[in-house]
Amino acid sequence: MGVTDTYRIQYGEAWTAFRRRFRVSLLKLTPSRKLSPIQKFLRDGFNSKIFSSVPSDEVSQVLVFGGYKGDSVDGWLNKNPRARIQTYEPVRDYAAILENRFHGSDVAVHSFGVGKRSGTRTFSVMSDATSGHPGITGAPSISPPATIDVWFESVAAAGKDWPDRIDVAEINIEGGEYELIPALAEAGKLAQIKHIFVQFHDVGHETTSFVEESRNHLAESHLQVWCYDMVWEYWKLSEPS
Repeated sequence: MGVTDTYRIQYGEAWTAFRRRFRVSLLKLTPSRKLSPIQKFLRDGFNSKIFSSVPSDEVSQVLVFGGYKGDSVDGWLNKNPRARIQTYEPVRDYAAILENRFHGSDVAVHSFGVGKRSGTRTFSVMSDATSGHPGITGAPSISPPATIDVWFESVAAAGKDWPDRIDVAEINIEGGEYELIPALAEAGKLAQIKHIFVQFHDVGHETTSFVEESRNHLAESHLQVWCYDMVWEYWKLSEPS
């Protein structure tokens, strides 16, 4: 590693952290009504908002749908190093990163997605957006998105490895949430999850109806605790009346 690389690592990351802190300071001085949902999320702690919402003793059994490169898995492990985490990542390259990153820990990496039914699907891959939903196009690019075949298991098949009670489910799957949430509800799995964090994505003209349908499913068993619209929202299992 050269001097330039060392400088970039030591000072580049520090500069990025400083810029984020400065931006957050400005956001805290801005009236809430003038902030977008993503600005409010950043002001309120960004991803730490998710992890701080659940007590450590309620982070024992965790499902992460959309493992990507493992930052969310790492966040839940930091919350409870003894947590049993299962993460689902159908893109093989990312699943390999997860396997390498969490080798030797109590993290089960499943190199498939979870949906309504089992089978092979075609995913588009562009930058960091990977999705099987036709409405997701990824960031603008001069090159068309690549396509890959990935494997999906049905909720019924994947759910055989799940405990009867799940503490946390995190769902960030680029439009696949509109299939997964109804499938979880239909299989009776949604009501077995105490804390659910979901990021809804824009998939085109049907987005509003898809979000409404998904929230209706969640509302049958959960209460919405907080919501940064189309960024992240948190649902907690309703207490028995």
